[in-house]
Amino acid sequence: MATPGCILVSEELLTEWSLSCVHINHLGTLLQKELRRDGEHANAIDLAERVGQRAWALHEELRQHGARNSNAKIQTPQCIQLREELTTRWAENCADIYSLGSILDRELPRNRTYARAIDLAGRAKRRAWTIYSELVQNGANAPATISR
Repeated sequence: MATPGCILVSEELLTEWSLSCVHINHLGTLLQKELRRDGEHANAIDLAERVGQRAWALHEELRQHGARNSNAKIQTPQCIQLREELTTRWAENCADIYSLGSILDRELPRNRTYARAIDLAGRAKRRAWTIYSELVQNGANAPATISR
């Protein structure tokens, strides 16, 4: 039973969120490389970098609070008690990553040349949305409405 103002989250779910943040960071890096090919879109490259940085910062924070390197290493999963303010801050961070991804998505021209970049941005947004919605389902206060 969680104490008042705290939320219980499984170690596996915390690890899953952390790994998703690593993937978002990687998608941001791939997106930067994809956009640097033609030398245009400096704003989109900056947004992709910010997405990656925020995801990596969230990954590090999740690791500090009990996330592991891999779910395969969790032999006897534990429930971790987290302060509600902490999970709400994480949800806000995910909402920010999602918003940056949306702005980035709008920056990209809609033609075949940028199909891969558009796909990468969409994948980063979906991962951020998934973490956000799971945080809210597990008791974090919804910081903002994310328009999908």
